[in-house]
Amino acid sequence: MLLVVSSLLPSSCTDQIQNTTASSSQTTARAVVTTPNVVNQFITNGDKSALFAEQSSKPTFATGSNSYPTITVNNGTTYQGIDGFGFTFTEGSAEVINGMSASAQSSLLTELFSPTNGIGISVVRISIGASDLSSSDYSYETGGSGGVPIGSTITLKGFNNNYVTSNNGTTPMTCDRPTAQGWEQFKVVDAGGGLIALQGSNGQYVSSENGAVTGMNCNRATVGGWETFTWVSIGTNQVQLRGSNNQYVCQYANADGTGPVACNRATASGWETFTWASTSGGTGGFSLAGPDLNNLIPLLKKVIAINPNIKFLATPWSAPISMKSNG
Repeated sequence: MLLVVSSLLPSSCTDQIQNTTASSSQTTARAVVTTPNVVNQFITNGDKSALFAEQSSKPTFATGSNSYPTITVNNGTTYQGIDGFGFTFTEGSAEVINGMSASAQSSLLTELFSPTNGIGISVVRISIGASDLSSSDYSYETGGSGGVPIGSTITLKGFNNNYVTSNNGTTPMTCDRPTAQGWEQFKVVDAGGGLIALQGSNGQYVSSENGAVTGMNCNRATVGGWETFTWVSIGTNQVQLRGSNNQYVCQYANADGTGPVACNRATASGWETFTWASTSGGTGGFSLAGPDLNNLIPLLKKVIAINPNIKFLATPWSAPISMKSNG
């Protein structure tokens, strides 16, 4: 049994915890001090017969003697300062929390981070780039593995091993070119707010056409809502593009594998995944665009609003590609 006490003992007394036995299949998820010298226990069983269930028996603090070690808290002696208490906030966790309803998300963040209405988490560690608890592989290196190649001219190869073409903006875009020439090249433009736009070799921008089955076109002179996309990195130089209609770009408009390129898929898999390659340009520098900007950073802003004194410790899980000799 794991017992966690959320309040320190008074400095004026030397107390011991009694009655801490439990079977090996039980784990005490949390202990809360609600009245002096009493701890409320919450148990979760491995067989799920009890899920965070409060126990009627309550271990108490007493002055009796036993063989257990005695812990004395003396506020008059200071050995080391403590900046705060917290945990690691991963992009994978952020993605899950973003999937919650607005009310449930607000309640959870308040419970975790509010100094007055929650447990007051005061320190959060975040990963710079992907970690092993992220849902995809990415870094902050534009043009690198998982990054967004802002400023680069790229090609997009579909699941069918053919390239996406703009058709020079005269007809809907298709994914049927065995080689990449001018019409099969697109410049990745920063559209602001973590979004990108694709500019064809004709100088026009790609439009999702709001998911119309008639297909996407590369014939817009300026960038509006339909011309912006979320770049979703899913691995080394692999991307899924999500339009402003919250649908994914697919190499085929129709379910039978026919038709032009369209932005009309609710979920993304093979046909909605493209391999991109840079042909020229790009800064090869730093960019937050990607999973952290989409999932983690919006939640961190909400955390700061709840607890302005929160401290963040950002550490790289893996160095960006520019710092590696083996790619």
